[in-house]
Amino acid sequence: MPVRRLALAVTTAGILLGAVGCSGTSTDEGPDRAKGGDGTATSSARPAAECAKAAFVWSDVKRERKLTGVSELVEHDGKGELSVLVEGFTQQYPAGATGVFKGLKAEQAINALGKHLGISEEAPLGQPGERTGTESVQYEAGETEAGRYFGWHDIELITATFTHPCADGKGFVKSWPQITQFVLRCEDRIVWNDKLTNLTEAEARIAHQAAVRVCPKGSAATGEPREKA
Repeated sequence: MPVRRLALAVTTAGILLGAVGCSGTSTDEGPDRAKGGDGTATSSARPAAECAKAAFVWSDVKRERKLTGVSELVEHDGKGELSVLVEGFTQQYPAGATGVFKGLKAEQAINALGKHLGISEEAPLGQPGERTGTESVQYEAGETEAGRYFGWHDIELITATFTHPCADGKGFVKSWPQITQFVLRCEDRIVWNDKLTNLTEAEARIAHQAAVRVCPKGSAATGEPREKA
């Protein structure tokens, strides 16, 4: 099971919030099966050793953040611990590959895509059979500013098409390199390139989706996200 980056969020007042517990494992079979019923397609007549050395050629690579879970609104008076439970959605994003060929496994196609994209081996792409999008994550924090809090988690879904000298036709990979998790206040405007929250623009827009679902209408967090001035 790959190790994924655990993102930590802070309020604009600089109060650090941690996340505890995250899992993306599953016993499900994974995504659509390939031609042979075992995730492989018929290989060419090339020797297995030659196929193992041949390179994947990638095209149509797409990367898109997906919101995978949100919490209910948590009213916090600033006293005692803050606890936020993020419930995962029922929609899942299974990792896997179709169109791979005999002699190589689906995870080799996924790992080749990760290498092509320069994704760290310390937080590799999800492997065949892994699913994400249904996890429940409990956040606990000590002294925090009073306010209305919400939490969420999301993934960066990556899809790509490949060809290979030993594969018949084109193959397809779907995976994700990490699960990111945050907690913010509804009273705070969502921004990116902010040293306190460390959100990227893509993450900030996902945060906005979560805020619109949870925070009262008119809250600062439901306003259009912006870059830190």
